[in-house]
Amino acid sequence: MRKSIFSFAVTVLVCTLAVADAKTVLYLFGSAWPTCQAFGRGDFQNLYQKYNSSNDFVVNPAVPGGTSTPICTDETSCDWEKITLCAFQAGRNVLDVKLKYLDCMDSSKLPLFYEPAIPEACAKDQGLPWDQISKCFGGPMGDALLKEAGNVTTSAMGHGSFTLPTVLVDGKVACTGARCDFQDVAKMLDAKPSQSYLRKKDQEPLSNVTISYFFASKWPLCRNFGSQDWPRIFSAFQNGVAINIVPGIRVPEGKCVDSQNCNYERVTLCAFDGQSVAMKTKFLDCMDAPWYDPLTWGKSHKCADQLSLSWPKISDCYNGTRGDVLEKEASKLFVKAFPKPVYFPQITVDGKVVDADYDSVVKAACNDGASSSAC
Repeated sequence: MRKSIFSFAVTVLVCTLAVADAKTVLYLFGSAWPTCQAFGRGDFQNLYQKYNSSNDFVVNPAVPGGTSTPICTDETSCDWEKITLCAFQAGRNVLDVKLKYLDCMDSSKLPLFYEPAIPEACAKDQGLPWDQISKCFGGPMGDALLKEAGNVTTSAMGHGSFTLPTVLVDGKVACTGARCDFQDVAKMLDAKPSQSYLRKKDQEPLSNVTISYFFASKWPLCRNFGSQDWPRIFSAFQNGVAINIVPGIRVPEGKCVDSQNCNYERVTLCAFDGQSVAMKTKFLDCMDAPWYDPLTWGKSHKCADQLSLSWPKISDCYNGTRGDVLEKEASKLFVKAFPKPVYFPQITVDGKVVDADYDSVVKAACNDGASSSAC
C-alpha cells in the first residue's frame, strides 16, 4: 500500500528529471494550521530549494480518507484543502507553481472558516485562472480531488490520528507536529544540512528589540492567540529579537485571571524551565490547540511527552520549591509591565503595549528596528 502512493510520483518525476537514486519527500499539511503555515513558508521552502534537484517532492493536504464528509484537522470542513487542490490542478500540477501558491497561502492569515478572497488573490498572483479554480471548488472535480488526497493520506499514515505538519521520506516519517524542522528531514535525505538553514535555539538577537507575550493559560482568547498568531510571530522574529513568554501571575495572591489558582501557569513554567524560546512556543502551541479543547492535567503530560520533556522533572518542579521560585520570577516581570489589572493576551514591544495580533506586532517590531524578513 505505502509503495503504491509513491509509484506515480516517482515514475513521472524520475523520467522527467532523470535523477539517479532520488528519494521521495511527501509533505502532508493542513492549510489553515499555524504550525503548517510556519513550516510551509520556512523550512519546507528551504528544503525544496536545497534538495529538489536530487530528490522528488510531493505536496498533499492531509485529508482523512474513507469518509463521505471529510473533516480536516484545521477546520470543520476541508474547504481550504479543496481550494488548494483545485489551484494545484489549475497549475497543471507543476511543482514550482504549487509551492509558490502554497507560500502565498502560508504567508496569509487564514480564518477558521473558508472565504475566497485570499485564495483568489494568491491564484491571480501566480497567474492561475480563478474562474476555473472556483468552478472546480464548487463541482464534482473538487470532491474527486479531495478523495484522491484522502487516499494518499490514508495510504501514507493509515486511519489513526497524527499531528501536522508531517513529512515522510520514502514512506518513513521524518518529522511530525510542532517539532518538524529542516534538520530532521535533511538527516533522512542523507545530506548534511546547510548551517544557514538550521534553527539556532539560542542565537543572539540581531537587534535590541524585545517582544514579550503575557498570557493566561485557560483564557480562550489567549489559547486562540497562542495557537494561531503567536507561532507566526515567533517564526518571523525568532532570530532577530529578544523574546519573553510570561504567564500573568500576581504573587503573593497566587491568583490568575482565568481561575482561582495558577495551576496551569505553574506547570507551564515548570515545562519552560531551562528550555529555549522555541521549545516554550512549541509547548504553548500544544497546550493551546485547539483553543476550544478543554485544558486538562492529562494534556500537560501529553504535551511534555510529545516534545520529549521530562514529566517527572516537571512534576517535581510543580510540587516543590522550584515552582514557587518560577512563579515569583514570572510575577515580577508581569507586575512590572502591568501593575494594574488587565485582560489577556497582552503583547509589548520594547515595553509598549500593542494589539495582540500578528500584523500589529510585526508593524511595531519592524518600526523599532527588528531584524526579520517580515519587515
